[in-house]
Amino acid sequence: MHHFQLFLSSQDAHSSYPLYISFLTLAACLIACRVTAPVKTTVDNENDETKQTSNLLETLSVASFLIFLYCFCLGAFNDIIPVYANESVAIRATPIEIGLMFTIMHTVAIPTQLFLGRLSDKNGKRTLIVFGMVLAGLAFSMFSIAEGIWQLILSTVLFAVGGAAVSPCLLVLLTDNVPKSSRRKAIRIYGAGEDVGFLFRPLSVVYVYEFYGAATSLHMCSILVFLGALSAPILLKRI
Repeated sequence: MHHFQLFLSSQDAHSSYPLYISFLTLAACLIACRVTAPVKTTVDNENDETKQTSNLLETLSVASFLIFLYCFCLGAFNDIIPVYANESVAIRATPIEIGLMFTIMHTVAIPTQLFLGRLSDKNGKRTLIVFGMVLAGLAFSMFSIAEGIWQLILSTVLFAVGGAAVSPCLLVLLTDNVPKSSRRKAIRIYGAGEDVGFLFRPLSVVYVYEFYGAATSLHMCSILVFLGALSAPILLKRI
């Protein structure tokens, strides 16, 4: 862990980090292009209900795992980005600027969800989930190299667009693939995945921020989201 910290804190590693992220982004996008929504053929409603029931546990596991990763990083964003924006020598954001950043983030997220909702009906929810994870990971990688409040705000907008793709599409995909009789239970379990993500982030990300630096904590979140983006195509094909 000590060598990993020295590697991330060195100047060469810092300048090379965007290159590594670019490779991860390209790999995730290429895999995402292979994601296709499976076509379900059913003879009648009873057979369809049986197929959905047999797939319930797998569907819940995939959706809960992916939303856990996203909510983990969303919670980390809420916890550490305001502090980072204020403490960073390159940014030195004022409280008003930090408030403006969050205002723009939430303002962008609302219409983006409406637009992506229509887009998902045409191009598939699975593809949008993967690309949303890619955008969220890319945003976290850009936070650490932002050199001003407006660069940080642009990265925040990117994160908001990614979240607008991930969370709603995952929830709709979950409800579409579980039987009606189990939807309430499934949504509660899915919500537990969100809660666990928010629960564990202060125990880990804030600790890393405090003892290993802001850049390390931001890199850790971006790597987690990119791992989700890389594994999502394989996992989502099982739903």
